[in-house]
Amino acid sequence: MRGILTRNVLAAGTALVSLGLVAASSPAPAADPALAPAADAAPVPAVGERPGSGAEPRPAPHDRAASAPTTGASGARATAPSAPTGRTATAVAPRSGRADAAPADPRARFDLDGDGRDELVVAGFVTTQGATGYGIMIDYSGSDWRQYLLPPGGARLNSRFGDALAAGDLNADGYADLVVGDPMANGSAGDIWIYSGGRYGVDPAAARQVTQDTPGVPGVARGGAEFGRALAVGDLDRDGYPDLVVGAPGETVAGYSLAGTVTVLRGSAGGLTTEGAQQLNQDSPGVPGAAAGRGHFGFAVAAGDVTGDGHPDVAVGAPGIDGAGAGSLVILLPGGPTGLRPDGATSVRGEDFGIGALGETLRIADLDRDGHGDVLAGAPRSAHGELAYVRGSATGLTTQGAQVRRPAEEYVGGITAADFANSLSTGDVTGDGYPDVLVGASQRTAAGVEGAGGVVLYPGGPRGLGVAVAYHQGMATPGYRGPAEQPEQGDWFGSAVAVLDLDGTGPLEIVVGAQYENTAGLLTELAVGKAPVRSGPVPPGGSAPAVSPWLLYPVQQWYWNDLSSSPSNRIMYAGRQLLG
Repeated sequence: MRGILTRNVLAAGTALVSLGLVAASSPAPAADPALAPAADAAPVPAVGERPGSGAEPRPAPHDRAASAPTTGASGARATAPSAPTGRTATAVAPRSGRADAAPADPRARFDLDGDGRDELVVAGFVTTQGATGYGIMIDYSGSDWRQYLLPPGGARLNSRFGDALAAGDLNADGYADLVVGDPMANGSAGDIWIYSGGRYGVDPAAARQVTQDTPGVPGVARGGAEFGRALAVGDLDRDGYPDLVVGAPGETVAGYSLAGTVTVLRGSAGGLTTEGAQQLNQDSPGVPGAAAGRGHFGFAVAAGDVTGDGHPDVAVGAPGIDGAGAGSLVILLPGGPTGLRPDGATSVRGEDFGIGALGETLRIADLDRDGHGDVLAGAPRSAHGELAYVRGSATGLTTQGAQVRRPAEEYVGGITAADFANSLSTGDVTGDGYPDVLVGASQRTAAGVEGAGGVVLYPGGPRGLGVAVAYHQGMATPGYRGPAEQPEQGDWFGSAVAVLDLDGTGPLEIVVGAQYENTAGLLTELAVGKAPVRSGPVPPGGSAPAVSPWLLYPVQQWYWNDLSSSPSNRIMYAGRQLLG
């Protein structure tokens, strides 16, 4: 259990430092110049003059294991009263690790300050120090301070800074580094920004920009490419430095617009480097399919060891954003000593499962713990939305043993759905040692309210996806009480989902975004509990329905004003995107 606190704030970066991307254990190559502000950003004024550049003193690191204060600007953090409390951030039924639980997934994957806890990184519409635009907020778990970040150089026109988020220890210094994608920057040419983690969190003044015009990066920055639309991190060549995978689904290939590319930038002791960068598309030898207009190869990417050889592999979605998404593919590119190996690529088609536009969302996790990561591929625009679970194997992707989940009555407990699988996250939230799958369905009807949204949890286990348990706002959870927010039209609860280690103990935590709640945004923390034992007569000629042993219930929630520290530092539409 943890609270969101607001006592100290570090605003957007105080200065933009020109730093080159460097190779491991070597001087910066000549091809890597200083990184410049975005082309469509205003010239960078001096420190103290740039919009959004103000900063408050950052507190020194302290023992983050100590209990967080029970009160703060975000409201009291106390045991839930006998009746629901509505808009206050409340906590009920503290979770504890179970003595019989198997080892959980690797923890603290998004720990920017090295305290053993993931940070809560939220994309929305940020105001800081007089500037307003698409940005992110970083809430440092176990601490009492935050950062509110706009793109270095200030707010941009037509920006979507934060549409993609990823983190990994790119320079292997023990601190995760944050990568933020803005696919709409520079006339939708797109760019990414790298924020190095450290003992004091990230330093916005040292943010580094990469575009397709950065020397060493394959290709040329062109409007519509959407470089940075998708991001994933994994040490593909196993040199000890995680690599960054960047999707550009709007890239033109061989004259075909919106065909798409994927670029790999290597990690190094000096951080991300353009030396040895790779770029692949569907015309690259060995990559399944062929470059085609509106194929959108690279619309989603995910990294994980599917083949079981110790090298993370990369799943790439090519959902074909042309109506029904006919011809959609999910392609697995194996990792190896030289990076990605297209010669060993495998794929599955949406048609294999009766799904259109497969691969708009992707995650990799070893749900059955057989040593091969499994691919979760979402198709939120196919009917009401669909999710394919594709088992990993030594040879890559195969349809054998695959499962498809649709938002039908038997899966989601009476909630009709729309946009199912628009967001995905994975991690062990039940504490049994098997990764679980959290699925957002932001536009589904809940309790008769259109567009209220909801989430579905599929527990992992020896057979893959287990029996689902669903939650929407206002849903009754026997034996538990928590925040009492009700479903409302257009809330989009489930617009983003994240599985995180926020407290450093016990099972992982669930955070769900509702970006349009009260037109300003809401974050909700859900916990997993044991469902009451249910029994009853079996219908004549029927069989007893599968019932999940778990249930979901809310323990805390934060509105935009809970997430804002002052009129000069605030975030609206919180939950547009979450790291995790």
